[in-house]
Amino acid sequence: MTKRITLSLLGLLAALFAAAPVALAQLRIDITSGVTDPIPIAIVKFAAGPAATFDYAEVIQQDLERSGRFRLLARERMPAAPSRAEAVVAADWRSIGTDYVLVGRSAPGAVAGQSVVDFELLNVLNGQRLLSER
Repeated sequence: MTKRITLSLLGLLAALFAAAPVALAQLRIDITSGVTDPIPIAIVKFAAGPAATFDYAEVIQQDLERSGRFRLLARERMPAAPSRAEAVVAADWRSIGTDYVLVGRSAPGAVAGQSVVDFELLNVLNGQRLLSER
């Protein structure tokens, strides 16, 4: 009796699998456009104390580069390395084709292993400070 039920169930399962439609899926991605005019920006290495081991500016630069929306200025081409907005000479940055400059500073935080980071984003075309954060 048990053998007969088992055979019946196996036969039923075989019939179900045989009758099931075959599912095929294809993924097609069409990239129809991209960024044709990436935004020129310079991410200046953040000023830090002598014990600093982390380069915040490098992380920001890599993230922006990977987005494809920005054209980043190589550090060796930067006319200066200011850490505050007041030290940015807009004409120097405009002359090398940069529209925006990000400057900043990092310092050890009150708790061991933490840092305090201040940064400012400047539009060197019109001299406007767009962002200032801690």
